Amino acid sequence: MAVELKITLNDMSPKVERWVTVPSDFNFEELHLVIQGAMGWKNAHLYTFNEEGREDLIKIGVIIDEDWAENYRDARHIYLLDELDKIGKKYVYNYDLKDNWLHKVELLHINDMEPDYPVCTKGTGSCPPEDCGGPKAYGELLKRAKKESLTDEDRSILGLKPEENWSPKPFDIDELNDYILYFFRNRYEV
Repeated sequence: MAVELKITLNDMSPKVERWVTVPSDFNFEELHLVIQGAMGWKNAHLYTFNEEGREDLIKIGVIIDEDWAENYRDARHIYLLDELDKIGKKYVYNYDLKDNWLHKVELLHINDMEPDYPVCTKGTGSCPPEDCGGPKAYGELLKRAKKESLTDEDRSILGLKPEENWSPKPFDIDELNDYILYFFRNRYEV
């Protein structure tokens, strides 16, 4: 079976959304990797999942030490269909606990397909670059880029040469699917 999900990056204009299909036996760690690939990120930060509107529940995340073990459920051992158990159910995915990239993850459909690997089926919007400071800072970065007035710090974050300008990369479904597949072949390191 396969699980169809819609992933929306919150607080973005224009919208950044991805529709993905993943094997139904995936756990939340694997879903994290799918989101990383679908957004074009590099798995460089911690993350959490929690049911939307249920911040009182213990979050799902990666266990890095004893403190985290007390406060988080291990994403490697929590399976999607154990939590996303009805159509329309939503989870919040927070990537980079400093920048707080919040995403809404919604279960759209469970079907009888048996995919070998995850795939992005549709998407809109350009995903922000890694480490640019969160939604508000990204908005400011976009304004500076449009005026061609990027700072040296901006260029450093974006990996640009001095005086080089930048614009967001357009959504490319084939490139993202290649990236998602690369993520799963190489697992945690990009």
